[in-house]
Amino acid sequence: DNYLAEALGRMAALKTGREGSFDGAAAAVEAAVSGLGVNTAGMVLADVSGLGSGTEISALQLASAVRAALTSPDSSVRDLPYALPVAGLSGTLASRFAGDTPAAGLVRAKTGTLFAVTSLTGFVTDADGRLLSFAIVANGLENNTAQARAAVDAAAAVLAGCGCR
Repeated sequence: DNYLAEALGRMAALKTGREGSFDGAAAAVEAAVSGLGVNTAGMVLADVSGLGSGTEISALQLASAVRAALTSPDSSVRDLPYALPVAGLSGTLASRFAGDTPAAGLVRAKTGTLFAVTSLTGFVTDADGRLLSFAIVANGLENNTAQARAAVDAAAAVLAGCGCR
């Protein structure tokens, strides 16, 4: 929920002594992500919902944030990724990954779709039982976000079905 993300970002800003604004929220979130060990070099947050024009986050930074949360010694942080929607079962992934795919029930991820971008960031347990964090981003799309979304889902399904050792 984009509105909730902004409200939580502003609350985090106030809690850390920053202004409860777009800039304050962005600074608080960037500091928190950096504190988890994610390299934030080059990251630009126009807001914390991801809807603001000018936001730039690499796929590596997104996947690293998921990995950092999954491996955090702080259980309240480590539990966050498990609140993500489940492929074929809940949230924005409830109607995705339908049919006979190894991803259903295994992929947990956050979707992102704008006019020219679609993405999927989360984690999956592969066929070998290994926990993989991932971020797949398709950018610069022109009237083909549905095709790109299908390709992104297919890539996540490959991760779920592979033995990636």
